[in-house]
Amino acid sequence: MAVAAAAAEEVAVEAKVGQLMKVKKISTLLILLFVRQALAAEVDVSFKTKDFPLAVKLYEPNAEKSKKVSETKVIDSKASLPITKEIRGAFNILGGESKSLVMVIENTTGKDMYFFVAPHTMHPDHASAGFYFECLCNHSVYKLPAGKTWYRVLRLNLVKDSRVKFFKVEHQIIGLAENVVKEKYAKRIYNAN
Repeated sequence: MAVAAAAAEEVAVEAKVGQLMKVKKISTLLILLFVRQALAAEVDVSFKTKDFPLAVKLYEPNAEKSKKVSETKVIDSKASLPITKEIRGAFNILGGESKSLVMVIENTTGKDMYFFVAPHTMHPDHASAGFYFECLCNHSVYKLPAGKTWYRVLRLNLVKDSRVKFFKVEHQIIGLAENVVKEKYAKRIYNAN
């Protein structure tokens, strides 16, 4: 009987130790999460448009589909996009990390659309010192055929010792008329296929 009681007591002690270890693990994870959040920069990427009626959206990339940086394609079906969830508003990134994003534009009009992207601006300006954005402001003119979906994989890089807590990256998408593109920018049309 004494052996059984001792064994039962040992099991109870082991159970309590196990519970304490779980609490310690959870506490450690919460502390790490808090520290990560405290060290992260909050980033807001936005797109303003001029003479361009289509919506521009950002998505998280799908790890199972292609997400090569600067991959730019025009596709027939939104189901073929290398995306998961839409990014709405700001997101966090740690110094020394990179974050891939997928920019998507659906052409729901009955005509081909042309656009280019002015170089991005940073707010606050000093945030650009520790930031590199592999985006699409590269002097190309993009063509989005009627009824198709266009996407480009982007990557944001933040230097390891960045001290910026919040910054906004803003691109301006500028629409161009087809006749202007053919007259002035025909050699700069990016072939997305």
